[in-house]
Amino acid sequence: MALHLLYNPLRFTALAGAFRKGDALIIFDQAIEQWADLDLAAAEILWESVFALNEECLQKALDSAIDGVTKISYTDWVALTIQHPQQVNWI
Repeated sequence: MALHLLYNPLRFTALAGAFRKGDALIIFDQAIEQWADLDLAAAEILWESVFALNEECLQKALDSAIDGVTKISYTDWVALTIQHPQQVNWI
C-alpha cells in the first residue's frame, strides 16, 4: 500500500498506471487547481482514495467541494502515512 503525492498534473497518467487497490492519493499545488481537467475516467480505481489538505484548498480559495476528492486535516495525513508505509512523490 502506497501513499501517492501528486503535485504535477502532467504526471497523472504515470501515477494512474502505478496506482493499485489499497493505495491512496493526496493532491497538491497544480494538481488541485487542474483536477477537474484530468482524464479521471482512465483511473476509476482512484475514486475512493483521493484526498486534499483542507488548509491548502482554503489557501487556493477552493471553498467548494472538488469532485471525487475528500478534504483532510494534517492529522488525517499523518494517519495515511502510517497506513501506507511507502510514499511516492509525483513532482
